[in-house]
Amino acid sequence: MKSSLIKGIGEVVTDYGAKVMKVIKKGLLGRSLFDFYGDVKADTFKTRENASVPTTPADGKGGVLYTKSSDGKLYYKSNEVSEVEISANGGHTDEDIEDIAGALVATGGTKTGISIAYNDANGDIDFLVDHDAAANFVAAEHYRWDNDIQSTATINHLNLSSDTPGETEVLVVNDGDAVWGHGEKIHMQVRNDEGSTISAGAPLYSKGEIGGSNRILVGVCDANDSAKMPCIGIAHEEMNTTSTKDNFAVVSGVYNTNISGFTSLAVGDNLYIQDDGSLSQSKPTGETSLIQNVGIVLRTNGTICQGMLVSAIGRTNDVPNLDQNALFIGNASNQAVATDAPMVGVITAADAGAARTVLGVDAAGTDNSTNVTLSGTPDYITISGQEITRNAIDLAADVSGTLPVANGGTGFTSLAADSILTGNGSSAIVAESYLTYSTTDEELIIGNPDAGDAQISRRDSSGTDTAGGKLIISAGAATGDAAGGAIEFHSSVAGSSGSSVQSTAEVATISKDGDLSLDGGITAKQREIYFNNFEDKIGTSKVYIPLISALEQTSPALEEACFLAPTDGRIVSVTVRPHIISSGSDCDVTVEISTMGLNTSSAGSWTAEESKVHTMQGTDDYHAFHYVFDNAKHFESGELVAMSIQSDTNIDSGPYTMYWYLSTVVEYDWKNQGFTSHTEYDAAQ
Repeated sequence: MKSSLIKGIGEVVTDYGAKVMKVIKKGLLGRSLFDFYGDVKADTFKTRENASVPTTPADGKGGVLYTKSSDGKLYYKSNEVSEVEISANGGHTDEDIEDIAGALVATGGTKTGISIAYNDANGDIDFLVDHDAAANFVAAEHYRWDNDIQSTATINHLNLSSDTPGETEVLVVNDGDAVWGHGEKIHMQVRNDEGSTISAGAPLYSKGEIGGSNRILVGVCDANDSAKMPCIGIAHEEMNTTSTKDNFAVVSGVYNTNISGFTSLAVGDNLYIQDDGSLSQSKPTGETSLIQNVGIVLRTNGTICQGMLVSAIGRTNDVPNLDQNALFIGNASNQAVATDAPMVGVITAADAGAARTVLGVDAAGTDNSTNVTLSGTPDYITISGQEITRNAIDLAADVSGTLPVANGGTGFTSLAADSILTGNGSSAIVAESYLTYSTTDEELIIGNPDAGDAQISRRDSSGTDTAGGKLIISAGAATGDAAGGAIEFHSSVAGSSGSSVQSTAEVATISKDGDLSLDGGITAKQREIYFNNFEDKIGTSKVYIPLISALEQTSPALEEACFLAPTDGRIVSVTVRPHIISSGSDCDVTVEISTMGLNTSSAGSWTAEESKVHTMQGTDDYHAFHYVFDNAKHFESGELVAMSIQSDTNIDSGPYTMYWYLSTVVEYDWKNQGFTSHTEYDAAQ
C-alpha cells in the first residue's frame, strides 16, 4: 500500500491502485481524520464503548457502528435504518426466526390436516395433527365407520349422549348439545305444487302423495273452497317451485317464524284460515266459508305473529256459518242441517192445528188471516191483518179539552175580546188586555188605558182613531191610511178625564217603500266617511293622515291632521290602498286623541287610543288593507282626534313618490252628546 500524502493530507491507495481512504485534515492534536472508500481488512476491529448513543448520520452520509457501555453490545444505525443490535442471532430475534420457519413449513398455516402454532411462551413451533381428517386417518387409533364397522358394530344408545334417556324420548339438539328428550314440533315432508312461491307460515292443504316417496304435494288453503281445505300444516319456510326436497310443513308444536299482516293481534288469539289463504284472529264470514283454527298466538307485537302453537288437526273444527234467524237441526243421518224456520215445533208440525197445539193455542183459535178489530174512538190507529197503520190526528175531531202549555198548547179554550196572550219566559201564558215590555232604561207599553198611555186601536171606515196616542200598523187602503200600507207613530196628550187625546200631527211615518218621514230630528249613532288621499315617500316616519287637504302632516296638532269632536264617538275603520310597495313592512295605523286643557303642540299631549297593524309585502301593489278598530269609544266631546300611519321598514324606497289612497269611517254617538248647554267647557264631556 502506498500513500501520496502532502503535509499529512492526501489519499492512501493500495499497490493495485485502489483508493482506500482519504486523510482530510489534521486535528488540533496532530491526529488525522479519515474517510474510507472501500473495504477495511484486519484481524480485529475495535469500537469504543460509548455511554451515549452517537448521532444518526444525515441522509447520504452512511451509517455508524457503536458499542453501548450499558450492555457492551454492538449496534448499527443510519438515516434509513433504526438502531439494530448485530451482536446476537445475526440480527434476528427468536420470534423472527419462528415466523420465518413457520412460513417455510406451510404458507397459510395448515397442510393436509397439520396445523402450525407458534408458542411464544416457550419460543418454539408446535405441529398439530387433525386425526379426524380422512387424510390423517390412523388405523391404530380409529375405526372407519364407512367400512370397518359399517355392518358389524353395535352402538349402545347410552354412548350417543352423556344424557340419560327417558321412556319414548328421542335424540334431539338442545342449545348445541345432543340430548335425549321430546321434539318441540312435528314436521312433515312436503313439496310445493302451487306453481308459485309459498310464503313461510302459509296454511297448506294436501294434493296427494308423490308416488311412494312419503312426500305430499301441497298448495295454499282457501276457506271458501272445500277442495282446498282442510289445513294439514304450516309452511316451515318459504317454498319455491324448484326444490324437490327439504320442504316441510309444521303439523304441531311451536312455530317461531314471523308472520306479518295482522291488526291488533294479542297473545292467546286463535288464528283462522281466511278465503285468501292468509291467517287472521277473526273467523271468515262467507256463507260457504269453512272455519278451521290452526294455532294459538304465543308472542306478538300487535301486527306480527312472532310465535304460534300450531294445531293443524286436519279438519274444519268449527260449525259452518249460519244465516241470520236460521237454526241447525239434526236430520235422519244424525247430521246438522240449517233451516229457515224460526221454531222447532212449527217445523215438525204437519198442519196448522198441530202448530197451534205446540204454541199453546186453543185448537179452535181464530184464523189469523182475518183482520183484527180495534174498538173505541178516535180512529187514528187502524189494524189490517198483521199491519198497524198510524193515521194523522184530526185536532178538531180527535182532540178535546185544554192543551196545557207544557204540551205545546196555550192553556186556554177561549179568549176575551181585544185580549192578547203574553208570557215572560218563566211563568205560564196569560191573557192580557195590553202588552207591556220593560227594562231598566225603557218601556214599551201598548194598550194600557188605565195609565193613559199609548194603546192599539182600530181605525174605522172614516179614518177616525179612538182617543189616545197610538202606533198604527196598516196594510189596507181605507180612508186615512197610507196608500199600500204604512207604520205611523202618533203623539198624545192627556184628556180632561184622565184619558188620552190624539194630537193632529203625525210624529213619524214609514211608507211601504221604506221612506222615513220625521217631524223632528234623530238622536242616534251616525257614521261619516272622510277621504284622506295623499302623495309622499313616508319611509319609516310617522305621518298623520290628512282630513281637509291632500297633504299628510308630521304633527297631529296641525289643522289638516285633526278634528274637534262635537260628541262621543270612535274611528270605525281606515281603508288603505298603497300605490307601489318597494319592500315588505308592518304598517301601523293608530288613533290618537288630545283632551281638553293640554297644549296640543306638545307631543306628550297626545295619547294613542288604539293601534292596528297589517303586513304589506312587495308583491301587494294596489291591494287594499282594511283596518278595523275594536274600541267602543275613542273620543269624547271637546277632544281632538287624529290618525297616524307608520311602517317599520322603508316601504316606499323606490325612485318615485308613492300615492296613498285612504278612506276613514267615523261614528258619532249623538245619544251621548257631551256639549248640550250654551256655556264654556274646560274638560271633555
